[in-house]
Amino acid sequence: MSYENCLRCGRKLTNPTSKERGYGRTCFKIKQFQEKNKVNEEVLREINFLKCEIKMLKSLYHQIKNNSIGYQEDPIERIKREESAKIEDPLLSEYRNAFKECISELKEVLKERANNIEKSLDRLPVLIKKEFDLAEA
Repeated sequence: MSYENCLRCGRKLTNPTSKERGYGRTCFKIKQFQEKNKVNEEVLREINFLKCEIKMLKSLYHQIKNNSIGYQEDPIERIKREESAKIEDPLLSEYRNAFKECISELKEVLKERANNIEKSLDRLPVLIKKEFDLAEA
């Protein structure tokens, strides 16, 4: 499809490559820059989401560690009771197992997202080279 005017600024296009793309040389660079930043914003949004998840998991961990989930019991009395019975509180071990599952799932998600970011970064030099090759045309 051939465009007569730039889709971004509305100026008349004279270069055949620009007519094909629908953007003048400068507007095409601006458009590509905006698209790259959009990807970066998505990555930052994902990172912020994961940071919130980690904070929540840390909070849950501290609650489990301090046994403040489920019921309130004096920590010294709990330790004495566990020592004398030589058994672990089933509620506490249930929370520990749930926490371990959350951590393993979070690790898998982080590894997957890190791999996706690495793949994107590996392609970056190729994209930059293409951008400058198209801009020079």
